[in-house]
Amino acid sequence: MKFEFENEYLLYAIGEDGKNLHFIDKKSGIDYCLHNPSIACAKIKISDKYYDASSVSYSDGNLMINFDEPQFSAIMAIQAKKHYLIFEVMSINRNSVGNPISDFDLKEFVFANINLSLKGKADEPFSACALALNLKTNVVEIPQAMSKLQAICYPRFGFAGAKVAIIGCPQDKLRSVMKEVVSDSTELPKSPIGGPWALDAEINKGSYMF
Repeated sequence: MKFEFENEYLLYAIGEDGKNLHFIDKKSGIDYCLHNPSIACAKIKISDKYYDASSVSYSDGNLMINFDEPQFSAIMAIQAKKHYLIFEVMSINRNSVGNPISDFDLKEFVFANINLSLKGKADEPFSACALALNLKTNVVEIPQAMSKLQAICYPRFGFAGAKVAIIGCPQDKLRSVMKEVVSDSTELPKSPIGGPWALDAEINKGSYMF
């Protein structure tokens, strides 16, 4: 069984074992998801060690992500917008009262964890990008075409509410989709001369020399 999430440009699929299955450009039919090796869509850091998701299930817009070792589970809401997907962490829970893992040992939750065959270069026909949607969410790379998508949240800021936009679109549409993401967000700052609008602003095309 697999769980599919799609919009106008992208079809993304996860297997019930928690591994990424597809990241497909719907126009060309090319699958950019790396399969050798296939990686888990999420992982959790306990103390200094990472554990991959072991299984997932999906119901009513929520993805349940299970970790057999250690015994944790996460619930994520996944929403398909016209040109991008939103992944939002709803909760992270221990699965048993007798779980010896302390909440203080839980260091990170990594989600929307997708390795791609794309190189993140401007001459590629298709592009992918992970864009953090609030301060609870850490996307290490700057917003641009990427070869690996990943978002991280931490107990210091709270896991619930961490949110990322996952973009897969034609290369020449990337900046316009990023504008769409920022415009739709209620938590991101918006500037007509910054972010995805920076290349449009005449003031940014001047010289700093004087």
